[in-house]
Amino acid sequence: MGIARWSALLSGGVAVVLVAGCGSGEPTASVAARATIPPARPVPVGDRAVALGTGERLYVNVGHDGRGRVLTRIAVFGRDGRLRSKRLVPGSWSLPAAVPGQAEGFSWDGSRVVVVSTRNPGRFVALSAAGPDTVRRTVAPRGRYSYDGLSADGTRLFLVERANEDGVPGYRVLRYDLQTGVLDPHPIVDKAEGETILVGEPVARAPTRDFLYTVYENGARPFVHALESEGNFALCLDLPVEHRAAAHAAWSARRLGDGAAEIRNAVLHRAYRLEAGRMTPIPYAHAVE
Repeated sequence: MGIARWSALLSGGVAVVLVAGCGSGEPTASVAARATIPPARPVPVGDRAVALGTGERLYVNVGHDGRGRVLTRIAVFGRDGRLRSKRLVPGSWSLPAAVPGQAEGFSWDGSRVVVVSTRNPGRFVALSAAGPDTVRRTVAPRGRYSYDGLSADGTRLFLVERANEDGVPGYRVLRYDLQTGVLDPHPIVDKAEGETILVGEPVARAPTRDFLYTVYENGARPFVHALESEGNFALCLDLPVEHRAAAHAAWSARRLGDGAAEIRNAVLHRAYRLEAGRMTPIPYAHAVE
């Protein structure tokens, strides 16, 4: 959606969401948008992030201030649809995603917002959702990082770092303390096997109150990475060997209430329930209902 369209909708008092994936470029349209006009109510267009514990919604819009400067508006709306807080941040930012096409960036309890640079997937801005006068923190650790999640209370940002162990490319998940601004150099450890390296591509995701469940597909050993929601540990749940033949696009995930999730594979007609860090097979017919 171009800046001209964004401006036209704003002038009518309506918010429209413009959310770009990691690495996308800044808007190039020449028409300036009046980024300071507050919307009356959000229109559910495009992607948005939801604080799953509170039901509040986060909207991110990119525009200009009328003098050629790019601004990003970060607006939080309550469950009743009323504007709760709004911030204008210089530059072009979007909602992050651990899995392509699934916007995140709002902590479970609705206390913290994190957005990612549209030019650099390893550069973030974190701020409190409480109001316009709260301090924002820029997160830009040295190295190659991308978003992997937020702790349930919004105090920790989880980052994926590309690693290399014995010549095998992989990933490590690290914790960034948003209160102190310190990156913990020790990766999160698989509690069951003691491993710290992930090999594969994240293809499906379902966050719960207790765990962030992510399906990784690498062609030979698909698995679920269950990250404890405060970042204290992780569990790697291996999927059966037969799943190696399934195309990664066949995996999907969804949340079942606050504490459980399910994943399914549309090619193999297999489904699993995820709860408290454990994975249990369930009838596929139940999963598609």
